[in-house]
Amino acid sequence: MKVSGGKPFISLEAYINSIKNQKVSLSEKASRSKNASEDQVILSPKAEEIQKAKQQLQSIPEVDTERIARIKRELAEGTYKIDGKKVAEKTLRDSMLNEILLDESPEQD
Repeated sequence: MKVSGGKPFISLEAYINSIKNQKVSLSEKASRSKNASEDQVILSPKAEEIQKAKQQLQSIPEVDTERIARIKRELAEGTYKIDGKKVAEKTLRDSMLNEILLDESPEQD
């Protein structure tokens, strides 16, 4: 069997070059379109306020180290007092909130 048509590698090289050129032209188009129209986000005053509040909340530590130190000290000294009424109120409040949230949550099948 004889392969005719001259040098087959020339066709392969031409094909590879055309693919490279397509890639280059696509990347040029992408960079031109990025430069031509950059997206902008403009936040409403309410959204800016929410972002500021979020940043302030993130700066507050989750753990109140002073309160923990005070409670540890009072426990060690035997002077820590537990207010049963506050415990009961918070327990009932949390229970009621959980009930409300569970009633309002979408049903899952």
